[in-house]
Formats: sequence, C-alpha cells, structure tokens
Amino acid sequence: MTNQNQQTLPWQLFQAIKQQKVPIISLGLTVLVSFGIAVSFDFVNWDDPWYVIHNPLVKSWDPDNLQKIATQVVTRNYAPLTVLSFLVDHSLYGMWAGGYHLTNILLHLVNSILVFLLVTRLTGNRLVGWATAAVFAIHPVQVETVVWISSRKGLLSGAFILASLWYWLRKDRTLEQNTCGFICFIFALLSKALAVIVPAIVFCFDYWVAK
Repeated sequence: MTNQNQQTLPWQLFQAIKQQKVPIISLGLTVLVSFGIAVSFDFVNWDDPWYVIHNPLVKSWDPDNLQKIATQVVTRNYAPLTVLSFLVDHSLYGMWAGGYHLTNILLHLVNSILVFLLVTRLTGNRLVGWATAAVFAIHPVQVETVVWISSRKGLLSGAFILASLWYWLRKDRTLEQNTCGFICFIFALLSKALAVIVPAIVFCFDYWVAK
C-alpha cells in the first residue's frame, strides 16, 4: 500500500492518533480523573432496566436474537448498534455495572480524542485543539451522558458522528474519504437517530467554508 493510499483510507485516522501521543495521553488522564469513579456506580432505575437489566436482547449471541437486535425498537429508539454494544458488555462483564460504566468512559475518551483531532485539523493549531477537547472532556454537561449507562447511545453515535466529520470536513475530499465518512454516518444513525444532523453540518461547511 502506498503512502498516498494510507492518507485516504481509514488508517488515516489511526495515523493521526499515533502522531499525537502526548496530547492524547493527557486527555486520557483528564477523562480518567474526571469520570473514573463512575466504575463504582450501579445501574439506575431510569431506562437501565429496559436497556440492560431486563432486556433479553443483550444476553444472547443466538442468530435469532441478533436479528431481533437489528429490527426491534427499544424504549422508543431504534439503535441496534447501541444494543449490540450492551450485548458485548454483557458477554464481558455479566451484570457488573462497573464494566458498562467503563465502556462509557472509554467511549467518552474516544470522543474527546476525536474532538482534539478534528479541531486541530480545522484550526491548524494543536493547542486550540487540545483546549477544546479538554473542555469537552470535563464539562459538567457530559456527566449524564458518561455516567448514565443507558446514555450509551449518545456516546456511541457521537463517536461515529465525529469520525464522519473528521473525514468529511475538508476542502478537497477524496472518494475514499467520502466513503469512510458515509460509513461512519450510517453507523452513527444505527446508534442514535440524532446523527441525522450530520449532512446539514457538512452542507454548511461546504457552502460557507470550503467554497
């Protein structure tokens, strides 16, 4: 594979992460200090019973069950990737709530890293990117999303939204970047319907910034 292809294929995102080790490690420590205590928390009686505790969909890898995950609505939300993530958690942690909280914390860290990479590329300033990501990581508005297990859908869709924007928000997009952005967008939609706003963001960028 040539360097040019590496610049345009999905590995581009991983290469960007590898090149920013120090800022990313510092973000990891920031998230850990801010939210690490959540691993000691339990489930709460607000959607957690329907998403995890009493949800048969998160307790079996049987093909019929996987088909139900792909087609059924849970608590008025069609979010099969979110439900699938709970199935993975259940396979790893059983009913230990701390494991589900740990996954949420890791997803929040991923989102903080993606904010750093996106803002750094858009502004050309790594310090601005890090400061923005740090505020994003520790802002009190994040507490519910990170600490509430059932809010996984927001974290998961957020990761795919940010990844799609990382590929799409650029002036000279290649076919491969458009494809990667589209795939991330579809995954975001399958995590939470809120991702429907992404095309509007990309349109505004193309019309007012990239033009």
